Order: sequence, then C-alpha cells, then structure tokens
Amino acid sequence: MIHMIHTHPKRDPKRSASLAAGLAATLGLAVAAGCGDNPKETPAADVREEAAEAAAAATTYAEQRKSQLTARASRTAGELRRAIDTARSEVAEVPEEAKEMLDDAIDRAERARRDVGKELEELKNAGAAEWEEAEQRLADALDEAAEAQQEISAALAGA
Repeated sequence: MIHMIHTHPKRDPKRSASLAAGLAATLGLAVAAGCGDNPKETPAADVREEAAEAAAAATTYAEQRKSQLTARASRTAGELRRAIDTARSEVAEVPEEAKEMLDDAIDRAERARRDVGKELEELKNAGAAEWEEAEQRLADALDEAAEAQQEISAALAGA
C-alpha cells in the first residue's frame, strides 16, 4: 500500500501512485530474477566476493609495503645517525677550509633524519586516501637521507 504524505500541487496523485506501483513491481521482478536458492550463483554475489578478495589483497600489499618501508626507514635512520656521529668525532681533525662543508653536510643529514622519522610516522597513521602521498613523501625523505649520507662521506674524504 502506498501512502501519500505530500503531493506536489501540479502532480496528479493517481499518476504518482501508479508510477510508484510500477516501480515497485519492476524492482520486485528484478530482485526475484537475481536471487536463486544459492546466493553464490548470482553475478552480484560473484562481484561481491571478487571485490572482497581484491580488497584483502590490496590490504595485504599495503601492509607488506608499509613493513618494507618501515624497515628501510629504520635502517636508513640508523646509518645516518652513525654517519653523523662519525663526522662529529672527526670534525676536529678536518682542515679549517673543509669544516664548513662538513658542518653543512652534518646539518643536512640531521634534517634528513628528522624528516625520515616524521614521514614514517605520517605513513603509519595514513589512511587509505592518504597512503600514496605519504608513501611518496617517505620515499623522498629516504632519498634525501641517502644523499645527505653521501655528502658526509664526500666531505670526510675531501678533508
């Protein structure tokens, strides 16, 4: 039974009721045609199952990628910390003209290490919508950290 709560002044209530009844009958037939005894036999169930499998695979991939990036970030931060410590311990032995270059390299490395930590936290807290951007920012921070470490090595080698 169709109840009319409010009708538009220019619409015929009988026509609206007739359209609603037709729509209900059409939807009823569509639902009945799409449902068998076994919901797995319907295309909609197949699509739902495939979508669930794809979502699970995407989640697994994201978790693996996050784990890999976390391990890489931890390794990079540790290597960078050791390079900074080495550079600081050797700064007194560096000729005066090379000290500025080494100090700049140390500053860059410290910034890079902080950025890696910050971007790693962002990645860990990123939702699905922010994942790709957070992953890219962390990858960029890791690249900067590698360059900063090379700069320290070059400054120490040139000293």
